[in-house]
Amino acid sequence: MFVAVLGYSNYTFIHAVLTQNARDWAECHIQAFNALGGVPLWIVPDNLKAAVLRRGREKIELNPVFRACLAHYGTAALPARPRRPRDKGKAEVGVQIGQRWVLFRLRDRAFFNVSELNDELRRLTAHLNAHPFKKLSGSREQRFETERKVLQPLPTSTFEICDWRYQVRVGQDHHVEHHGCHYSVPCELAGKRVDLRFTASLLEILHEGRRVVLHPLNREQHQVVTLPEHRPMAHRRVLEGEPLALATWARQAPPHTQAMVLYHLEQRNDLMNGGSHRPPLTRS
Repeated sequence: MFVAVLGYSNYTFIHAVLTQNARDWAECHIQAFNALGGVPLWIVPDNLKAAVLRRGREKIELNPVFRACLAHYGTAALPARPRRPRDKGKAEVGVQIGQRWVLFRLRDRAFFNVSELNDELRRLTAHLNAHPFKKLSGSREQRFETERKVLQPLPTSTFEICDWRYQVRVGQDHHVEHHGCHYSVPCELAGKRVDLRFTASLLEILHEGRRVVLHPLNREQHQVVTLPEHRPMAHRRVLEGEPLALATWARQAPPHTQAMVLYHLEQRNDLMNGGSHRPPLTRS
């Protein structure tokens, strides 16, 4: 159960996920920002591994997925100190109240999927936020209308959760393997190490922290994706020169010879080599 509490209004957000991994942790923040309709300047999280990988006296290393999520929304994290619950006192009280107001009411309920549970959590949390304070005037919801004005606006696009693979070796054929497919990089990187950042639709390849290529993620297995500009110059000359020369010669040959040559140049697909990636021939 993920609980977020705003500092001024005590406006509370509760969301259920299956795990505490980095993807679910980022998803919780995305849902929280969308529910609030804005983004606070600072996030004060706990020190779970999905948020903080390592913490030293002078440096805090955030989980890359969490850091990228916060950067997308224009905010930053200031994790609470270990064994210092007062650093996030609002959240600690929010967890306690959420247990009494929300979870206690669900103790005898059976849910068959997380979506069904979250629908009920949203309904009960709305009652919690609308309930009047005992010692303050108004309610969480009323005070939130004031706090909403100082939140940063949401970005135009929702953050797409990404995963990483580090120090992947590039093959001598200047391709890297990812989930059963091979993607090209500039031929100068053959034999070197690169980092892969991938989402549900894109694969970003970085070398020494700099992006070298962005590929659409291939849905089919055992495919080879090669960009022409990544090939060595000698390979480009062969692919661009020899097929055109053969096609020019074939146009002067008998019709059946011409058809056979053009079939091998334009239509043949050798599956063992990952498919034909030869550029189309230009006819006059």
